[in-house]
Amino acid sequence: MSDAGVFQAGRRRRAGLAEQWLADMPQPSSPGWLRLRVEAAILEARSDLDGALAKLADLEKAFRALPDQAQRRMLQQLLERWRSELRPP
Repeated sequence: MSDAGVFQAGRRRRAGLAEQWLADMPQPSSPGWLRLRVEAAILEARSDLDGALAKLADLEKAFRALPDQAQRRMLQQLLERWRSELRPP
């Protein structure tokens, strides 16, 4: 569900549809960082780059709490790529 929300917002610029995916995500059972990804993509789709960057900062904090170091490193690399796409040249 998280990937679907990020795809709809980030690639197709359909923030409303991404919000529907976000609303369908189970809150207690899914890791919080999955929701943060969708929220950041929605902000990006709405051209709120400052808001998206702030949400990515929250996402980075959530990644630090992950116990698996390899997963944490991989997600951090993806986050940095996303962050560089949002920053003006």
